[in-house]
Amino acid sequence: VRVGDLAEVYETHPEERARSRINLKPAVLLMVLKEPEANTVRVADRLRRAAMELDRKLPEVRLVNLMDPGRFIKAAIKRIGTSIAIGFILAVLVLLYLLQDFRPTLAISSVNL
Repeated sequence: VRVGDLAEVYETHPEERARSRINLKPAVLLMVLKEPEANTVRVADRLRRAAMELDRKLPEVRLVNLMDPGRFIKAAIKRIGTSIAIGFILAVLVLLYLLQDFRPTLAISSVNL
C-alpha cells in the first residue's frame, strides 16, 4: 500500500519552522486528513492496516500513531449502547416499584423493546 493510494501526495520542501520529536528522538510527523463525507472509523482502520504493513516492510522505521479519532468514535458508540441498557433497566425498576406487580411491568417494558 502506498501513501498515494490513500491520499493525494505533494512533494514540497517548506522552510523548517519547527522540529518534531517523539520521546526525545527526531521524528517526522504525517497528518492525514479525510474528506468530509468519508467514514472516520473506516479511514482510521485502513490507515492502521497500512501502517502495520509498512512496519513489516520497513523494520528500521517505527510508526507511532499519535491520534486515532476512530478509536474515540468506537468508544463513544460503545458508551451509548451501555447507557441505553442502563436506562432501560432503570426504567423497568421504576415501573416495578410504582406498579408493585411484575406482570404489568413486563408487559409495559416489552413494548419498549
